[in-house]
Amino acid sequence: MSATSEANSLESWFALGKQAAKGTASTTLYKTLATVSSIGATYDEREPPLEHPAAATRATARKSAIKRPSYMSNAKATFILRPKFIVPALLAAGFQVSTTNNTTHYTHVCTLGSSAAHKWMTAAWSVEESDGAFTPRGVDMRATSLNLAVSPDQIEGSIELRGLTLNPMSGSPTYVTEQADEIAPWNMTRTTLSMNSYAVVERIRSMEFAVANTMREDDRAIGETARTALAQQSIDISLAIGEVNISDDIYEAFHYGASAGSTVDLDAVTGAIDILFESDDNISGASVPYSLQLAIPSVSYTMDTEPEASGDELITVGLTAYMIDDSSTPITITVVNNVASY
Repeated sequence: MSATSEANSLESWFALGKQAAKGTASTTLYKTLATVSSIGATYDEREPPLEHPAAATRATARKSAIKRPSYMSNAKATFILRPKFIVPALLAAGFQVSTTNNTTHYTHVCTLGSSAAHKWMTAAWSVEESDGAFTPRGVDMRATSLNLAVSPDQIEGSIELRGLTLNPMSGSPTYVTEQADEIAPWNMTRTTLSMNSYAVVERIRSMEFAVANTMREDDRAIGETARTALAQQSIDISLAIGEVNISDDIYEAFHYGASAGSTVDLDAVTGAIDILFESDDNISGASVPYSLQLAIPSVSYTMDTEPEASGDELITVGLTAYMIDDSSTPITITVVNNVASY
């Protein structure tokens, strides 16, 4: 330790891995190429009560230090979408994975599991400072949010996690390096994007896939010196579609229930989504690229921004599609890469 110690962000790394069981840290973690990352803790703090008589006769507000009866570990990372790290990120957010060996590549089908099947994860964050690296580790973690923001330039992911334990890394886990290949927004195939039976073909300038995975973070019990549970309360999944060129078909499908409709329809605006993103190059030794496919067979739409004519701007509309859990598999995210298993 030195007063002159320094740590450069470009020398750090962040990794995430699935645990075999609660309380057992993962021995295989997948690194991401992060633009932002951290691991730390949030403490439950108990302010000292204002009691009298006090040892000191002055009217000072604090006669004793703030107590910290318990804590939660937390972690976050922002990353460009590549084909390996995204699967443990999905597992952290409540998904399960089934893998098929295609000889030259692997297909990982991620679907929502029950609350009881929610995986426990280990996160690691390495900080290379001038006196040597240190690596905090979060154990028994679950993601509270996972987002993929799609622009014409890139697909940027972000994940936030909460957990039960923070400690220094121990042992010698295996770290899997992320692939350099990006899964790119310009390699998009719009297999299905329907709204009230209308196939949306208009240009789209932004998308954001969001998983809001609410955990009971305040679950503390009398007689426990530490948190022991991090139960899933609910999960909500959506896809925001922004700056979509307005057309008579979109306008009529949303307001009148169908393209070429003529009267306001008060029924829910529903549809389905099946979108594929791929890398520029094929997987080494395979004839297919890295890819991520998002399929939601039942969604309900809201309109976020009404179309408006203003100055010389294009008239666009913003929509959000919310996953409806009315089938046996309400969402499937398929990842194709060169990882044999997770």
